[in-house]
Amino acid sequence: MNNSVNSHSMQDSSYTESAHVLLYTFGRFILTGLGMLVCLSTFWLNYRLVGAIDSVEYSLTEILQEFLLAVDAALFFLIARKNTKLKEVAVLAGCFTLCMLVRELDFFFDSIAVHLWKIIVVCIVIFAFHKTLRLAGLRRTLNSMKEIIFSDGFGAIFYGMLMVLILSRVMGMNQLWAFTGAERSEYYIYKRFVEESLELCGYYIYSSGVFSLFLNTLKQDNRA
Repeated sequence: MNNSVNSHSMQDSSYTESAHVLLYTFGRFILTGLGMLVCLSTFWLNYRLVGAIDSVEYSLTEILQEFLLAVDAALFFLIARKNTKLKEVAVLAGCFTLCMLVRELDFFFDSIAVHLWKIIVVCIVIFAFHKTLRLAGLRRTLNSMKEIIFSDGFGAIFYGMLMVLILSRVMGMNQLWAFTGAERSEYYIYKRFVEESLELCGYYIYSSGVFSLFLNTLKQDNRA
């Protein structure tokens, strides 16, 4: 009798857990889809409001990209403080994200001094390697990298960066659009739309992975 009751309770627990997993996955699917729709619409909205795409550094798309990168860098450094297993890789990832933010703001830093953004990036890279490889050591850094690879948010972080660093760059190549036979003045707006929108989508997917990693860190903190 007891075995039968225990079996039913285990089945109920399994069904509840499966339902939670399905709801969680469906929720992430909906949120990611809505976020990508927002990313694709920002360039069009900015063009409709401003009526030009010359000042791309001050566009709504660029501002959202910079905002996401700033939040991601902050989350990575918070993860480094709270999660000892991910500390080294979180510092590296946070510094890498910070470098991308500085690169996105190159027009601002160049207005202060020519090539200032490059100097800042070099300083961030030196700090990152000093903080991890020199102080923590190669073995701890590699173990930390292994931990993040098997984490919940790594897939989104990985594919988000692929979209930013490869897909958006390839789709933004002038040679690719010149192949259509259209004049530069005609295809330029479409090229910018595709390139900037894909880049923003990539940053959004990357951010969803970072946020997921941060939430898991908070859960582990609460359990402890």
